[in-house]
Amino acid sequence: MNVKQLFCWMMYGLLVFFTAGCSEENSENLPDAVPIYQKYLVAFSDSHPTLAYAHFSREKDTPLKDIRLTGGSSVMANGKEMGFNTFDGNTIFGYSYFIPLGKTETVSFVFQRTQQKETRTLVNYAYKKWIHPIYIPSTRTTVSNQEVIGWTGEKIAANEELEATLDNPNHLEEYTVYYGTLNDSRDGVSFEKVPTGKYLLTLKRSVKLDTKDNDTPAKGEIVLVFYDKKEVTVEEQTE
Repeated sequence: MNVKQLFCWMMYGLLVFFTAGCSEENSENLPDAVPIYQKYLVAFSDSHPTLAYAHFSREKDTPLKDIRLTGGSSVMANGKEMGFNTFDGNTIFGYSYFIPLGKTETVSFVFQRTQQKETRTLVNYAYKKWIHPIYIPSTRTTVSNQEVIGWTGEKIAANEELEATLDNPNHLEEYTVYYGTLNDSRDGVSFEKVPTGKYLLTLKRSVKLDTKDNDTPAKGEIVLVFYDKKEVTVEEQTE
């Protein structure tokens, strides 16, 4: 059970912002021989917008070393240009490009890399049907500490991950995120030491896939997420 206070988030965010700024490089300054690693994330939902994210770097798993697409290079999701370092309530650490897409079930990423000798266009897709759905039951209105919270949908598979959070975005002066723990049978999650009150319960299941169209020899990944949110009340634990 992990609890992250707003202060930590703010300091972390500032660290990310300034560090990312120092390590950012423009794609037009890269030699043609240097490949670019692609990293995408798409968050699908039945009741909320589809969110698309992208990040580009020289190497895999280097979130603080951004490549900004310049000099004619670009990335688009479903034909819309993605914004660079757009910070809002949907920001996810490790992704520098973002765009909301409405309730679409298919996302096409078109990465165009303009080089000195040629322009390459790489296309990768993400489909909602590739990720198992997860739903918070409509009857779920309360949560108690150490209570096992189930969902509607399949249990979390071995190649999947689950993130469960309780937060209160309407009280930024006391904002705290509480992270749940997945049980051993991978069909429920529980929280500990969450004060009573109103919260937003969010469940996110995710699976990681390889990109098909790459700036070889660099490869890439697409993380598919299915998420659901619901307002709940955390109550005192009863014996």
